[in-house]
Amino acid sequence: MLLGACSSGLQEKLDQSTATIQQLQNQVVDLRAENAGLQQQLSEAKQARIPTGVIAVDASGTGSLYQRVSAGTVVSEAHGVSYDNALQLYRAGDIDGAIRSFEAFLAGGAQGEQAALAQYWIGDANYSKQDYPQAVRYLGTFLRNMPHSEKSVPALEKLIRALRAVGRNEDADVLQSQGVSAIQ
Repeated sequence: MLLGACSSGLQEKLDQSTATIQQLQNQVVDLRAENAGLQQQLSEAKQARIPTGVIAVDASGTGSLYQRVSAGTVVSEAHGVSYDNALQLYRAGDIDGAIRSFEAFLAGGAQGEQAALAQYWIGDANYSKQDYPQAVRYLGTFLRNMPHSEKSVPALEKLIRALRAVGRNEDADVLQSQGVSAIQ
């Protein structure tokens, strides 16, 4: 009788272990399927980042445009560097890449509102890098070209601080008292 009780206890433990093993095997199968799905989504996401009709710049590119743009920057084959791609770099935190892309965009003959906004973003990027002489140059040009833009107030504030940083306190005082009209 004692042997029967031991045997039934062992059988119960064996059954529990078998059930646990089966559950673990099912979890492994589920995790593998989930992993495969995530790998597929990741692959699709990587392919979707570069739109049709553009190329990712190779740092060893031969054209003069490509020498001014950082590796991995997406540029349009037909129109040089685009404003949107440069702004995307800026928003992603690639400040140096954004500056190079905006400069390449301007060097490609950009005109109008996007050209002026590119000057704002270059000035803003240089301001964040504490390159105040360049910030003064680009923010001033932006304000001269677009004095009534929604970016005018932050540009003016940064321009005043940048002027003070380079020791041009009188110019900063004039801008602070007269606003954008002092640039016109």
